[in-house]
Amino acid sequence: MEVSVGTINVHLRSEVNRSLLCGILEDLEIDICGVVETWFDTGTSIGLMNRLFGWFGVERKAKYSVYFIGVVYLPPATSGYLRDLKGTLLELETDIARFRKDGKVILLGDFNCRVSNQPSVILNDGKLLTLSRHVEDTDFKGSAIKSRATQFLRTLNAVNMVVMNGIDSGGNYTFSNSLNESSMIDYIILSDNILFPNTEDLSIAQPDQTSGHVQASARLPSDSEYILKSTKVHVGYKYQIGDHFLISCIIRLNAVPPNILSSLEDELIPIDIIKWDRRDNGNPAFWQPMQLNLENKLQTWDLKQFSQTDIDTVVEDFNFAINTALSESLRVRTLANKSVKQLNWNPEVFKARCEQKTAYENFKAADEKSKLICANQLMTAKKRLKKCIRKATFAQTKKLVESIEKLRSKDPGEYWKRLYQLDNTKVPENAIPVNIKNTEGKLVNGKEASQAWLDSFRRLGLEESDFYDFDQIFFSSIKSKVIEYSHQIPQDNKVLSELDQEIRLQEVKIAISNAKRGKAVGIDGIMNEVFKYGNEQTTTYLWKLFSRVFQSEHFPETWSQGLIFPLFKGGPISARTDVGKYRGITLLSIIGKIYTDILNQRVSLWMEKECLLSDEQACFRRARSTRLFLN
Repeated sequence: MEVSVGTINVHLRSEVNRSLLCGILEDLEIDICGVVETWFDTGTSIGLMNRLFGWFGVERKAKYSVYFIGVVYLPPATSGYLRDLKGTLLELETDIARFRKDGKVILLGDFNCRVSNQPSVILNDGKLLTLSRHVEDTDFKGSAIKSRATQFLRTLNAVNMVVMNGIDSGGNYTFSNSLNESSMIDYIILSDNILFPNTEDLSIAQPDQTSGHVQASARLPSDSEYILKSTKVHVGYKYQIGDHFLISCIIRLNAVPPNILSSLEDELIPIDIIKWDRRDNGNPAFWQPMQLNLENKLQTWDLKQFSQTDIDTVVEDFNFAINTALSESLRVRTLANKSVKQLNWNPEVFKARCEQKTAYENFKAADEKSKLICANQLMTAKKRLKKCIRKATFAQTKKLVESIEKLRSKDPGEYWKRLYQLDNTKVPENAIPVNIKNTEGKLVNGKEASQAWLDSFRRLGLEESDFYDFDQIFFSSIKSKVIEYSHQIPQDNKVLSELDQEIRLQEVKIAISNAKRGKAVGIDGIMNEVFKYGNEQTTTYLWKLFSRVFQSEHFPETWSQGLIFPLFKGGPISARTDVGKYRGITLLSIIGKIYTDILNQRVSLWMEKECLLSDEQACFRRARSTRLFLN
């Protein structure tokens, strides 16, 4: 599989710029793009604010990862933001060395270092391999600029990283401003195990002896995972948003070795719950493939379950059968960043934007005779762009209103979400911060942050209460009476015979009909829609599972496990890093909740029929509320 990766330095606060970038990436078929030196009013990653670079692909199912992508921005020397270049480069080198040991590394970004035609040098099997570079950016003066580039290249050479600009292509300028100042400062940098997957196949020419190592000029092999001559700087005005140009290359992804990333197994690996796409838009046919797969997979489970004696194993096999059926019938839902508006690319706006940029460049290059004509053309292009934006905005709003009207009674959650979009109301941010404070008040992330959350929620049940009105004597007397009564109940008691009867299929159907769609899933990843839109056979298999669990008198361990999701109580932004400002909600298994709902309904109906509840009790009773007792 071939993947196109790219990077660009651009400000994306403007809706027009975001739409334009979306169109450029779609036009150039860029799969992964690292965008640097940009920000939004909301949604800036706290985890990256204290660093000049960020890594992706590490914490999500690390045992399957092989490519580590770092998106880097180094401020220019004159900006004052980068006070310690040496320390920053050392931190970057440390990260690269760690990830390079366990996989393959790709760096993308704006480094503000002009490497010019200085070669990249890597050490491979006792040989110093030199990869020469041919670029446009060779005419500059200043020892400080050259010193910064030398430090930068030495850092990369130390960890066998190669700047791809100009190695076999892509040696153009990546930056050009209105003052006609041009330079090459945006790079794609690849690790040696991407360029030279097989050491024995290295192509070497003109070896020289140097201080204990054999130094040679190396050529990229034909079996390189980097597609030869694929590095491109897209310099056309059509692809320029700001003063930087997009640079890209193509990489061939190979199969992942089974023993890759062995040293990362001790890292904290988050639970990976697949979010299935359940947006049916009111079309019943959407669920037909799921129904067929569920019937086939659960039929196999039904034949197997009678040979199992452990109820936990029976439940786990049931969950596996359902998730297998879902993987063969539903798509995985990809969620965009909620803090950033969806990129709605419009071809008319894209075309008008390109025409406006072309008119502006013609106006700058025009002489005195054609200046007025070019100015009129530029004005016309600007008006056309504004008209296209207004037209696209109107069409988008109209489409949104129509979709809201259709969703009024079908999907309340999606209805309110789109209604927020219509009036630009800011939806409360529920994203969990990357960096949080531990018990010592120090900002931590990764494994240490997970431990801080664990300690915070664990303390909730251990804190001493100042509530001293609890009547321990009354509690002890009631407890002893319950134990005494349980020993006196005969086996043929009417209560036991009615409450302990086998779970009926009709009870399961009622519980499924009461379940709501669109609810968050538990640790097993199974949703209510599986049973609400599954066929009769799926309901029957669920009934068989509940019957086995009820007969075993054992509550499955999987149903007792939950995911604790922290919700921010409110307050200033600075309070978001304080774990004490969050309350947790526990997401339990959907199947376990349906089972307990059946038991709850059975006990509640029996107590109402036997008139065991006081008439003054209003809470947790059907058709009753405290309002009845206020009149």
